[in-house]
Amino acid sequence: MVKPKFNPYIIGSPVHGAAFYGREKLVNVVETALAVNTVNLLVFYGQRRMGKTSLLQNMPLRDELKDNFVFVYVDTVDIYNRKAVDVLSYFTQKIVEAIPDSELLSLANLKQDSDSFRSQFLPTVYQAIGKKRLVILLDEFDIFEYKAGKLDPNSLDSALRTIEQLIRHESELAFIVAVGRGEEYGYAALNQVIRTGHWEKISLLEEEDTYKLITEPVKDTLNYQPEAIEEIRKLSAGHPYYTQLICYEIFNELQTIEGQEVRVADVRTAATKALETGSGGFNWLWEGFSPAERLMACLIAEAGHHTSEHTVTSTQLEATFKEFRIFRRSPEFNEALNGLTALDILQQSGPIKNIEYRYIVELVRNWICQEHPLAQERPNLLPHLSVRAAAEFEKGEKADTLQVALEHYRSAVASNPNHLQAQLALGQALENKGSMLEALSAFEAALWLDPENDTIRHKRDTIKLPQPPQSEGQSPRNRLPIFMVIGIIVLVLIGFFGYNAFGGATGTSIPTATIAAVTPTDTLTPQPTVEPSIISTNEPTIMPQPTVAPTVEEITPTATELEPTASLTAPPVDTSTPVSPAPTSTHTPVPPLPTSTNTPPTVTDTPVSEPAATSVPVVVKPTYSAPALLSPVQDTALSSGDEVILRWESVGELAENEQYAVRLIYQSQEEEQWSGDQLHSTEWILPRRFLEQVDGPDFKFKWFVYIERVNDGQTEAVSPNSETWTFYWKRG
Repeated sequence: MVKPKFNPYIIGSPVHGAAFYGREKLVNVVETALAVNTVNLLVFYGQRRMGKTSLLQNMPLRDELKDNFVFVYVDTVDIYNRKAVDVLSYFTQKIVEAIPDSELLSLANLKQDSDSFRSQFLPTVYQAIGKKRLVILLDEFDIFEYKAGKLDPNSLDSALRTIEQLIRHESELAFIVAVGRGEEYGYAALNQVIRTGHWEKISLLEEEDTYKLITEPVKDTLNYQPEAIEEIRKLSAGHPYYTQLICYEIFNELQTIEGQEVRVADVRTAATKALETGSGGFNWLWEGFSPAERLMACLIAEAGHHTSEHTVTSTQLEATFKEFRIFRRSPEFNEALNGLTALDILQQSGPIKNIEYRYIVELVRNWICQEHPLAQERPNLLPHLSVRAAAEFEKGEKADTLQVALEHYRSAVASNPNHLQAQLALGQALENKGSMLEALSAFEAALWLDPENDTIRHKRDTIKLPQPPQSEGQSPRNRLPIFMVIGIIVLVLIGFFGYNAFGGATGTSIPTATIAAVTPTDTLTPQPTVEPSIISTNEPTIMPQPTVAPTVEEITPTATELEPTASLTAPPVDTSTPVSPAPTSTHTPVPPLPTSTNTPPTVTDTPVSEPAATSVPVVVKPTYSAPALLSPVQDTALSSGDEVILRWESVGELAENEQYAVRLIYQSQEEEQWSGDQLHSTEWILPRRFLEQVDGPDFKFKWFVYIERVNDGQTEAVSPNSETWTFYWKRG
């Protein structure tokens, strides 16, 4: 029995020499691209623990590169916060270590500024290495991004400018830098350096290289069954770090038995242990994700946990969003999906209408499910999905006026609708302004995010919505549904004619009865729905959907004179529960006819008008005429780059407590949404948040305007609605 003295699988440290497998394609890129002086910068990018450091440190050891290049490895951690002169001095020190030369050594002792480094030191280096090209390898180069905002920007910029000048002006010098992402960073000075480079991705190992990495280190000790190798590949997908991590645990378990067979069960046992052993590597990967990427990683892991192959469709992902009460419309989520895909964390496949997502490295999915379950991470991550939203919320909290605060809160919610405190602040500000419908919508959104919060529920339930205008002396409770009125009239007619038909005595009058007749109104009376109780996980949709009640007057027919006062054609039977009028001293209530399949008789004269399908508060006796819309004209098509300004004609000077109410209707998340604003001006610049929220493919918006008056916190409409116009505002 042979017991090795050490575990040949390496985790947590760069791999050198014979233990380094694969990457021949990238070595060929270096050999080809840097052979001519027209390429001064190569950028290697890939997720953490993918082997970037190992690749850079093995460059000087590759036989195919030794004849043409001299490599100098520099960890950017050692220079990122240095002044220009100190960066050049550090480069000088590292170059001298790589190229033993007495003349270089003497120059290295001199103080290195930019001029002396380029005019004296580098020419001496070029002469010492002959035809070979000097290549400086800068590892962890994106540390500038992570330190930006935390350290003195002058020092960071100074180091980057120094490197940029060398890349731009020294044709005989080349740089290879390693970063984590294949995209632009938030730090402009870093982008300025790397955007001109030749980019190459460091990805997963090829199948053959993965096989060598698994078997060759223990070829005299362990024997892997083919099924066991396939199981390792399934769990690690050829990721060098996770492959070594699993094999490391297998070796620890089975090393004492020479010639031991490694089975699938051994691999699965080792994979479970690897979740703990590799916690440092997993955490380092996690820390590299943005908040939106972390939340998306948790969502995919959670949804995949309930599928056989751990593959998640777009439909299943949407269901998980709703199950955990997360608004899907944040733009950061799409960026997160693309970012995780670019990092080889996720793989996307399938048709565009129902894309499938899965973790490439199953071991990573297992670790996220175990260490970062969605229910645990959700409250911590939701407020931080958008940097802009967080900044706008803070500005709103510090604003001096209500209007300024409102703009910042609106912007915060548009950037991140999952920001609970921003939703609450927006709702409170809108309530203070008197925009009750919009305030209700914000409180509904907040309650959907946190349905157990009794404080939010109380705010939602106690908000004072605008009351519909009423005719003098009229109570909504005394307005009978139309079909009840018809029933009463029919009863009276039947009684009257039946009495005469059966020989009623001459001179004997029919007992007086009070009946209700419908008096048509010119306008509609809104009754907004105000009980949007959370009874499911669907995202809330707050829409002012008024119901229309006919105006009811009481008339008294007599036995000798009974003339129909209105032509009443029975409308479709209302499915709502009618409210029976309370009896008064002036009449005896007549019960309505029961609903049946018979069509009630029709009395001839003026028909009752039907309510419009879409309406908001309109008055019985308008103070103003309906505003006339100006632009954008009906069915205008606009692009994402256009500024949308809704304009309408002035109706004249408004009182101080009167304002234009503009209402916007659009589809979002396949549900109709209502929004708008209250203004004294005759135009509304449409916030771009609506462009981010509207659903395709039509990207259709409808809008109209009316005038409202605010008295003691109560809002009433004082004009009819304008026409409703449509326009299309398309993304992309």
